[in-house]
Amino acid sequence: MIPARTRLLCSLTLGVLLLAGCAPKSGTPVPVSGKVYYKGTPLQSGLIVFTPDAAKGEIPIVYVQLKAGATATTEELLARCRERVQERAAVPVEVIIAAQIPLTAIGKINKPALRADAMLRVARRQADAIVSNSARFLVSVDESGTRPRVKLTLDAPEGDAPALKGKLEAALGRFEFETSIDFAPVNRANCADSRETDGRGV
Repeated sequence: MIPARTRLLCSLTLGVLLLAGCAPKSGTPVPVSGKVYYKGTPLQSGLIVFTPDAAKGEIPIVYVQLKAGATATTEELLARCRERVQERAAVPVEVIIAAQIPLTAIGKINKPALRADAMLRVARRQADAIVSNSARFLVSVDESGTRPRVKLTLDAPEGDAPALKGKLEAALGRFEFETSIDFAPVNRANCADSRETDGRGV
């Protein structure tokens, strides 16, 4: 798990990322209902999320939303972090620019939704690497239990199914989240929202 000190540094890193190179020297972060806004920056809001990692348990990434008409690249934002944050563990390993950061009914950033999206991205990358062009698959996050669980539905030729399932179980078993793997026909119509994704090694 990430130490509390590093979690604090990661939350401060978001402020550095938002301010670096674009805010006035006197610019001050203003937290509002879980969101962070900075005048004079290209970003509307953002949040540090800890995503599952096979080696370290968790690593920091950051979701950001650009202001209307603003431009910035993930490479630029990561470079600003690396230049200005001395604590290496506090630098996010990835910046995800979201078209719209999800909010709760009362207007706060929906942290569980972002954590679920981070889990989905990790599982999708693992499935992409293993399945490649040999099968279709659907990845979703089930949040109905006490802990979110990654569900992977695999549509593979019968002869390939056992070997693919074994490789997927081995790969996903390195992470701390729970996983279930099932077999069923998969098509793009199954993808009801952004929390689910299918592919053929895209």
